[in-house]
Amino acid sequence: MAQLKSNKTFIFNCVFIAMLILPNAIMFTGLSYVITNPTDFPAIKSSLKDFKEFYSDSFGLKTGLTNKYLSFKSDLLNENPIPNRVIKGNNGWYFLGNYHNNILNDTFGNDKISKEELESITANIYNINTYLNSKNIKFYLVVAPNKSHIYPEHLPFQLNKNPNKLEQLKEYLKKKIDFEIIDPSESLLQSKNQRQLYYKSNTHWNDFGAYIGYSYATDKINQSFPIPKTQLSNFSSKTYPLNEEDITKMINIHTNETSQFFTKQNSSVVADSLSFSFQRYLNPDVPYILLMHRDSFAVGLIPFFNESFGETIYTRGYTLDKDLIEKEQPNVVIFEIVERNLVQALSLLEK
Repeated sequence: MAQLKSNKTFIFNCVFIAMLILPNAIMFTGLSYVITNPTDFPAIKSSLKDFKEFYSDSFGLKTGLTNKYLSFKSDLLNENPIPNRVIKGNNGWYFLGNYHNNILNDTFGNDKISKEELESITANIYNINTYLNSKNIKFYLVVAPNKSHIYPEHLPFQLNKNPNKLEQLKEYLKKKIDFEIIDPSESLLQSKNQRQLYYKSNTHWNDFGAYIGYSYATDKINQSFPIPKTQLSNFSSKTYPLNEEDITKMINIHTNETSQFFTKQNSSVVADSLSFSFQRYLNPDVPYILLMHRDSFAVGLIPFFNESFGETIYTRGYTLDKDLIEKEQPNVVIFEIVERNLVQALSLLEK
């Protein structure tokens, strides 16, 4: 009996040790089907923090085990496997969870912006606007609304609605420094019953939603700086599958969503410089230069704004680069920011 117990203990210990060793062996030998490059390991020996990040991202069997867990929770148990990151809504809609800047609490106005944040943001915008006005440059702040802001009816729950951070900030800026945020929320809300404006499996607006955002922004800009406004009828559309379902891929779900994408017919716009963080387009048919600090929501805006300016420059991030402004001499500077990142981004406006 004692021998049998000893054997069971030995076997258990061996299995336990093997479970500890196997993922590391797979990671450092590159045998896993997970994309892992074992030659990366020697380059990070100098930093314990880098090693920790490398190990967390690359330990053997991580992707396979994670995918099995996600499938088990979503397919067999019909549960949301990562509820703080992804919310499964109604009618095939998916939303970001509170992990992403407390987005759901803010949707219902339950995440108040602090007085310190309001004062800091107001000072930043005032300083930026003053600097650009001294250069005879128009400054605009364009917000891309959260999907949950435009489609709250597809969330799996409803709460009483209070003023959200965007609404609080708009009121404060208007009162303190007479600055108006360009917010196309009402236009989107009024148009959403005519056609779908955001992707179901992705955080972003689709090309219809982006055009409404562009149209509203150009109408506001034209009140102080005249630019031509292109019409959606100038574009042709084709239906394609989405390249990236950025929400559902976090929980290992592929929905095969498709959408209409627009292309301008006989456009005079040519790309002059293209990279992930910096793009420049030229359009000989119209005057003026636009510099836009932007995020991924601007991908849908770019084809439309390219038709309204003779030169359009797009750069990622929200630190105002005065050297770039002095070099490019734009007529208009736009900061385009998705609503959920508004407070964080606006705190970084000045360089």
